[in-house]
Amino acid sequence: MKPLVVTRQFFKDITDLAYPSSCLGCGTPLTDNEKSLCINCLVKLGETGMHKTEPNEITELFFNKTPIIHGCAYYKYIKGGILQRLIHDLKYRGHPEIGILLGSIAAQSIKKSELFSDIDIIIPVPLHPKKLKKRGYNQSEKIAEGLSQVLDIPINTDILIKTYYNETQTKKHRIQRFFNSQNLFCVKYSTEHHSKHYLIVDDVLTTGATLESCINEIKTIPDAKVSVFTLARAMV
Repeated sequence: MKPLVVTRQFFKDITDLAYPSSCLGCGTPLTDNEKSLCINCLVKLGETGMHKTEPNEITELFFNKTPIIHGCAYYKYIKGGILQRLIHDLKYRGHPEIGILLGSIAAQSIKKSELFSDIDIIIPVPLHPKKLKKRGYNQSEKIAEGLSQVLDIPINTDILIKTYYNETQTKKHRIQRFFNSQNLFCVKYSTEHHSKHYLIVDDVLTTGATLESCINEIKTIPDAKVSVFTLARAMV
């Protein structure tokens, strides 16, 4: 009888049997071809189709405030739905891989659309250093990573900077969000950043106050064009 050879793969297989990787959406065991989410949960997320159609709800939202070139909220945000749970896990439960996964999935579709074909630089909405240290990562940057990997567009986290620490916006109403989002950001740029098309990336768009502030700052760069991508659009 041949002696049992304990390899690294053998140990992994045994571990997976005892502690199977589960879908973050529904809790069912994942197959070898699934990462973080099962196919059923991915299908249930539901696309908005905004990446293919303009004008749309996002471009119209900013039209009378600070017009953008293109806009897209990729998924439908339903209270109590799978996406809400996933974004909560992404932001508060230490699952940055969710942002990368959903960003890359969205990018596969965006890549087929001509609307976002001329983006030069991706800029995630920044966190204040204090919040970044507490959370350990920026959820918007993780979404941007997924987009960047598929679209082959560089990410820049040095141009747009959050200068003021404010409390979470989650439970604030529209007027509070607006005033809390004023003068929160600044930009640092050089001549190499002139005349570029920037894609600002965030997780969920609610009133648009934070993104409006970001857009206005980026527009201070000479000849800058700005577009917006969010994973979802929340109803207010």
